[in-house]
Amino acid sequence: MDKPSFQPSILWQWGDVRCHSYVTDGRIQFLNDCTHDLAGQTVDLPEYLKNLEVESPNGKEEAMPEIFNEGDQVVLKPENLLGVQANVVMNTPQGVVCVITSDDHPSGHSARGTLVLLTADELKKK
Repeated sequence: MDKPSFQPSILWQWGDVRCHSYVTDGRIQFLNDCTHDLAGQTVDLPEYLKNLEVESPNGKEEAMPEIFNEGDQVVLKPENLLGVQANVVMNTPQGVVCVITSDDHPSGHSARGTLVLLTADELKKK
């Protein structure tokens, strides 16, 4: 968890934004085909925050509940990944990181071992 490495590369597209990177020894190398400001740069991986504190309606801070736990088996719901099976790797403030475990999806970037970051509402427990 301190200096993770992920292989193969991580590629995601959100509208016109493309992010293609490698994570090695806790550093993110953003490749030149990225369309955001970090293209071509290498930066430290942000510290992962477990038990993120959020303010509740009554003004007291409470731990954010985790909907999915590490190792949970899930099925992905986004249209381009519909039905692809994965395991939860970790929860982050940005979403849930999963690693694809099935081989039955036609997309080259949705093959077994690919990491994806999705929101909790884009996942369904298997």
